[in-house]
Amino acid sequence: MSIRASIRSRVRRLLEKNRAAQFVYLTVQGFVDNRCPARAAGLAYTTLLALVPLLAVVFAFSKSLLKESSVKVAPVVLDKLLEYIAPGQVEVAAAARQETIEKIQSFIGNIEAGALGTIGTLALLLVAIRLLMTIEQAFNDIWGIAQGRSVWRRVVYYWTALTLGPVLLIGAVAVTGTTEFAGLTGRLRALPGAEKFLLKLLPFVLLWGGFTFLYAAMPNTAVRFRAALMGGIVGGSLWQINNLLNAMYVSRVVTYSKIYGGLGIIPVFLVGLYCAWLIVLFGAQVSCAAQNARACFQQRAGNQLDQLARERLACQVVLAACQRFLNSQPAPTTEELAATLAAAPQLLNRLVHRLAEGGILVAAGGLVPARPPENITLADVLHVLRTGPVPGAAGADADRVGQLLAALQAAERAAPANLNFREILQSSRGSTD
Repeated sequence: MSIRASIRSRVRRLLEKNRAAQFVYLTVQGFVDNRCPARAAGLAYTTLLALVPLLAVVFAFSKSLLKESSVKVAPVVLDKLLEYIAPGQVEVAAAARQETIEKIQSFIGNIEAGALGTIGTLALLLVAIRLLMTIEQAFNDIWGIAQGRSVWRRVVYYWTALTLGPVLLIGAVAVTGTTEFAGLTGRLRALPGAEKFLLKLLPFVLLWGGFTFLYAAMPNTAVRFRAALMGGIVGGSLWQINNLLNAMYVSRVVTYSKIYGGLGIIPVFLVGLYCAWLIVLFGAQVSCAAQNARACFQQRAGNQLDQLARERLACQVVLAACQRFLNSQPAPTTEELAATLAAAPQLLNRLVHRLAEGGILVAAGGLVPARPPENITLADVLHVLRTGPVPGAAGADADRVGQLLAALQAAERAAPANLNFREILQSSRGSTD
């Protein structure tokens, strides 16, 4: 036995005995399989391009609501945001941060003065919305959701994120600057040992809450609070630890400032964004694994299912949807079917997406038949799963193979076993009676 095979055997035995080790392994494996490092790089680049327009839009909205508070607090929020992503213990970084803040504030002033015009303002909104769409797509891919939100739901969600989020953030910063808050912190400092503990704990708690909300709201699926909280704790903790261990950023600033001068903050900022998105996506993977703990243990086996097993699972999904429909019961969700059929959610979501594209099912809050069950046969389901783009082939042999496959498909449809789903349910009731 080779060394590599021996190591794999030992790892397999360890995973079979320890479910916690299985969870960690499958989380990391999912992080790699979903190409999260590559996604983080793409999101970092997109964020770098969209960050200034996004900040300009959200601060313009918040300024119209918070009036004086926004004017005073916006520079503080911008400084903290830039410091979180690219820490500034070096003078060059501090000067570059200050210049960036001034540019953003000038950009906001141009929006308020109408200098950009209607088309320019709409372009800013589109850039900001595009960033949110990219984030949602990354989260949906982690959760195995093939279809994103509808246009109307995206408008509602994104408008809330662009307006309410900044208002709450700036409002919180404004509150912390009041005399009442200063008096509260003074009383806390009077308690023995409380100051150091609370000051260290507060950033973690705030980040846990923010990440939990992100993981609960962003994917286009129902995320349980416990799963979102687990991902939020992991993501928020890693984020804060990353900010504390900023020696890498500082060394980068020193190196790049010698090469690029005042522009040295740009590559540092990009590296900081990449690390930040790695943490966010890893927390999302933890949240997904926490909600689908049992299915995650079956995920690798699910990915190795052959075509026959996938076709059988798809037929079971359609059968469950038709049964609920004929019994006038609530339509089943993919989460319910994943638990009932002991199937990996990612695989089930892919099958449901194929069935919806093929006109077999409709995902409308739950899974319902796209047409009456008596008009859906087993062969219809198999045809949808087997249909897809094929490489072009020419020649007499290719034509002959195509003719034979068409004849085989016709024979399959004419077979006595090709029942429609109403007949299948009626026959199962008859056998039960």
